[in-house]
Amino acid sequence: MQLTFHRTLAVLASILLAACGALAQESVTLPRKEYEELQRRAATADRLRIELETAQTELTRLKQATSGHSPKAVAAPISKPEAKAPAPAVAATPPPATAPARPVASTLVATPLAPLRDGEVADVTDVIRDYALGPAAAVARYEKKPVRLQGVIAAFAKPSFRRDYEIVFRTAEGQLVCRASPPMEYTAVFTTKSGAVLSGRTERGSQKDLLKVGDVVTLEATGQGLKDGQVLFSRGQVLDSR
Repeated sequence: MQLTFHRTLAVLASILLAACGALAQESVTLPRKEYEELQRRAATADRLRIELETAQTELTRLKQATSGHSPKAVAAPISKPEAKAPAPAVAATPPPATAPARPVASTLVATPLAPLRDGEVADVTDVIRDYALGPAAAVARYEKKPVRLQGVIAAFAKPSFRRDYEIVFRTAEGQLVCRASPPMEYTAVFTTKSGAVLSGRTERGSQKDLLKVGDVVTLEATGQGLKDGQVLFSRGQVLDSR
């Protein structure tokens, strides 16, 4: 690039000297064609001089810009390893967060449950939760005595060759199954409408829908503990449904 600038300057200098020498000899008469040629060369020399100055200015600016960005490009990758240095400390924190969970659960299990008052109705959701948090405390509250339960029927189950039937209650924490007997006037019970309805039949052959899935039912039954992950009640008698 510098050699090109020097050559251009040399050409411009020779053209300018020739033009100046010609103009200095005012008394010399030149043919019109040569005079016009000298004017054309002088104009070309001026144009080349302006372009040369512009190119020189642009080159200087590019050099300054290039030298100004190079330190940042080198310094950028140096800061990355420093940002990753605290990672081991973060990875070591999760174990303490999970450790306190066990004492909390044991405290809930050890907490006794208040006995149910006479006539008090226990919600099925609470019963399932009590067995999930502390089976021993739930046994003392719900088993070996009649308990009134209330909940929304989720399904029915009808064991073969038995007069009684089962009402199934479900919550997010588990399932409760209560085995109940139909009223005395019904000699047989069975499910209809794809298991959504519990129907009964009398000795005279008349049939009636007794309960259906989605009903809120209140019944009295005795707790039998946990079996296969579900809470069991038996000897149930339906008191009300709606």
